[in-house]
Amino acid sequence: MNKFSPRVPILIALMATLFFCQNAKAQELTEQPSKKTFMMLDAAYSFAPQWSFGVSVGQLGRYGWIANVMANPRFHVGYDYKCDNTGWVGEFRPFYTGKTATHRWSVTAGPTARLHKFIHSYAAIGFGQHSVFWEMEGGQWAKNVESSVEGVEVETGLIFIVYGNPVSVGVKFLDFRQTEFKIGLGMYF
Repeated sequence: MNKFSPRVPILIALMATLFFCQNAKAQELTEQPSKKTFMMLDAAYSFAPQWSFGVSVGQLGRYGWIANVMANPRFHVGYDYKCDNTGWVGEFRPFYTGKTATHRWSVTAGPTARLHKFIHSYAAIGFGQHSVFWEMEGGQWAKNVESSVEGVEVETGLIFIVYGNPVSVGVKFLDFRQTEFKIGLGMYF
């Protein structure tokens, strides 16, 4: 579990996005580009440790939107028991093989706002899950409920237009207990 409290940076990023959304009309921009639809391939890393990959789609303009779906490439869904961080399953402690598996997925969506001709900010909210499984002798699996997290997923970041294509950097917070750093490379269509 992270000791870093992400609440302050999230609130600042959300307030900045809302501020720029409200004040974008007041900005005098010489160019009034239409909204452009984009798709990005994303990769995210958390110190759990965990890699996640996914896709983002959305529209960029003065105001826009973004939607994101992510999951890890290898995941284990089924389990036979639930255990805690010490390995206890109810009243007994089984023998473990040392093999672990994780399951990670998330879905988020939210607004974007143009900050500059080549820079957009975004803030998204949704739902996510990170589950940790331990293999017991005999091939059965136990879900570690103390290390597993599920709940509200909050994401914020910036989208830069580099050589005419969107590139994003951001941070995702799962239930304010797990942090992921995300990058994305995309194209317009």
